[in-house]
Amino acid sequence: TLFGVTDKDIQFGRQASVIFDNYSTGESILINDYSKIFDENGKRLPMLRVGFEFTKSLDENTNWSTGNVKIYGLTLETFNKLGDYLETEVEVQVGYEYSTTRKLNKLFRAVLIDKSYVIESGISVATFSLQGYYYAANSTLVEGKSKKLSLVFSENQSVLAAIGELVDNTGFDGFDFDLIPIRTAYPTEADRIANYIESWKFPYGKSYSGTPKEILGRICEEYGLGFVVDSRNVVLLFFTELGAERHMNNLIGGEVLNPNVVSSTPTNGKEFNFKNDTASILLNGDTGLLGLPTVKTKTVTKQYSAAVEASEKVFSQKPVIGKVNKKGEAIIDKETGKQKLKVPKTKKVLRRSVEAVCLINTAIEPQVYVTLSLRDDNELSGDYRVRTVGIDGDTESGNWNMTLSLEGEW
Repeated sequence: TLFGVTDKDIQFGRQASVIFDNYSTGESILINDYSKIFDENGKRLPMLRVGFEFTKSLDENTNWSTGNVKIYGLTLETFNKLGDYLETEVEVQVGYEYSTTRKLNKLFRAVLIDKSYVIESGISVATFSLQGYYYAANSTLVEGKSKKLSLVFSENQSVLAAIGELVDNTGFDGFDFDLIPIRTAYPTEADRIANYIESWKFPYGKSYSGTPKEILGRICEEYGLGFVVDSRNVVLLFFTELGAERHMNNLIGGEVLNPNVVSSTPTNGKEFNFKNDTASILLNGDTGLLGLPTVKTKTVTKQYSAAVEASEKVFSQKPVIGKVNKKGEAIIDKETGKQKLKVPKTKKVLRRSVEAVCLINTAIEPQVYVTLSLRDDNELSGDYRVRTVGIDGDTESGNWNMTLSLEGEW
């Protein structure tokens, strides 16, 4: 049993509930209450048809997750109660009626950006456009606008404690650190790695200003980390590939010589969570895999300073050039005495990944791990990290699946 996947017939009987939390009115409205499937006479109650599309990605720190929800047969009165731009968060929960292990669970949650209501063939179609994690990452909103934070951390302040303080200023429910890939690569160094991370500190203090999301992005860039928000509403930190290489060279290379000294570094008396289990989600023909995985290559735009990972190579980027004035003379930095540089904002990389399609599984999200179990002669069998999840579902017809962009092996 992996994550409740026990047999081939559990994913049968599509169910989808939608929760609208209107922060302007304080009202919460549930569409499709599956705890009340039958009336007092045992007659099955009708449920509204729900369709949805949503994309979740490891690139959440630079690109918001986006999508939409469509509800058929909604009354105009109810539609008008569901809030407007940036007033409401929408949560989609899905499950399988004939499963004992796969009842309703959160699939995604996002903020309402736009909505429309039309009548098609005599049936109302309400469409809600969504954007992920806006409130939580900018929970200091004042009158619809994100308020900037100013955080000052003292000399020798623990970096993890600083991240904890930052997360406390958001709508997230804490943070976790995923060490599964790096512990797998360096199993004999497992405890030392955790101690090393807890030893991080700002030797001369540090100050940051911006929205919580902006500040977290800068800390992650400085320490070779990425982050994603998981289904628990928890910020999940992880090493980028280059970040892991840099830190492991630092640790194993001998710069951190005494693990006992490292582990005694003060962290303000707080214990930090490290995600250390090595379970992955099994995907094969019996557990929801649809068709065979394929190898894909696509062009992706990244920030110029972002790391080029092992699955990527630079496709095109503008060179760094020296700044000059109108006369063509070099502009000199007074502090360094060197010419100032003009650095491009972005670059394009080719990213190679394995693409797999499966039935909707709420346990699958970015930064979890899946095991493709294929025929013995299929070279794509193996363990992968999920980078992107494209969700496409409808309770009555059409697709009910996820398209996964996978990186591996880890």
